Amino acid sequence: HMWLVPYTSGADHLVTIDLGEIHELIGLRVYNYNKNEEGASRGARNVAIRLDEGISGGGSTHTLDAVLRRAPGHSLYDFGQTVPFLPPASASANALLANRSTSYISPPLRQDYEPPMKPVGMVLKLVLHSSWGDPYYMGLDRLEVL
Repeated sequence: HMWLVPYTSGADHLVTIDLGEIHELIGLRVYNYNKNEEGASRGARNVAIRLDEGISGGGSTHTLDAVLRRAPGHSLYDFGQTVPFLPPASASANALLANRSTSYISPPLRQDYEPPMKPVGMVLKLVLHSSWGDPYYMGLDRLEVL
């Protein structure tokens, strides 16, 4: 089912998904508004995705800004866009190499727990800031939590 709301410039347009409990999440697959070629301008463009860990998770919130692609206006192919919650592996590897120092070697770290490798959250909130040009409406076609 498509989701469409009146668009007000400068206002926040929210989509909130309550997962009920904390889950590990790797990303979000977004299908922008795609009723027809003219209606594709109603799709969301600039989005802030907020992942809230809830009270039991310490109450911290992770925010990711994304630009969503405009839908094609037809359904002849899968036009979904995956927004990962983790940085690309190459970015973290490059950062490690850039900060590497040969003057000091760290001793092995012993941990009594395994740190989470994926973001965790209980409430997923999308704040839609702008559309692809329609001055009156903004919408989405489908969301898949990964």
